[in-house]
Amino acid sequence: MSMTGFGRASKDSSLGRVMIEIQSLNRKHFELQIYLPKELSRFEYEMRKWISDRVVRGFITVRVQWVPSQEKMSQFLPDPELLQNLKEKWESLAGSLGFEKKTIDLSFLLQYMPSMSSVDALQEQDEKELRLCVDAAMDRLIQMRQNEGKVLQKDLEGRLKTMESQVKSIEDLSVSSMERARQKLQEKIKALISDTDERWMREIALLVEKMDITEEITRLGSHFSQFRETLQGSQKAVGRKMDFLVQEMGREINTIGSKSMDVEISRWVVAMKSELEKVREQIQNIE
Repeated sequence: MSMTGFGRASKDSSLGRVMIEIQSLNRKHFELQIYLPKELSRFEYEMRKWISDRVVRGFITVRVQWVPSQEKMSQFLPDPELLQNLKEKWESLAGSLGFEKKTIDLSFLLQYMPSMSSVDALQEQDEKELRLCVDAAMDRLIQMRQNEGKVLQKDLEGRLKTMESQVKSIEDLSVSSMERARQKLQEKIKALISDTDERWMREIALLVEKMDITEEITRLGSHFSQFRETLQGSQKAVGRKMDFLVQEMGREINTIGSKSMDVEISRWVVAMKSELEKVREQIQNIE
């Protein structure tokens, strides 16, 4: 599943009209930002839980727009009787201090109105309606992430096959390359000394052994196998595991490059590094 996606949903309910947009971008860890109207801020904790239960990686931005129903609107408006009492008290205070009573207007009163909690105005049913809208937006977001994930999977499988083919070419070359290296070393030593004794032969064997890349090729095969299993598996989050496997592949390829003295093998190593870098870029967007 890709980390990039977008989902939108709207719903008419007893709460009013709610529209939710959820956007997801790639990020190493999970981050969530929610922008809620202040009247719905009491639901932020619940929304965080609903969303984090369905995605585990990426930068998620949630924006909620709300047009309350007439019933809800009246519940959030200030109490007229309380507002009238407040106006009279402020006007009395203003008069006793020598200020004009006309300065006590509606905006002034609302500014100094005792804070009214919206908790009582929002019922359990409203939370259920809000969750339905969040779930609908999340369904669309996840569907988009899954669709893009299929494209990424196909691309990565193709690149994995390419790298396996490249390793096979390196493996085929390595046997003849080591033999050629052994022969060159023997010829150089013979040119320097008259007799090639057993000690020199052991030195040649040790030097050629250091050039052996069989172990690196075996480990690369294991990494490729694990990467393919991860690609075709059903785990919920695989991006971090893929990232680790790519790092390990890079180490083995670098070791092959440092050991090899063969020009053709060096060319294949460069080609593999290029292919691996493309894989690395792709998996940065996989959950």
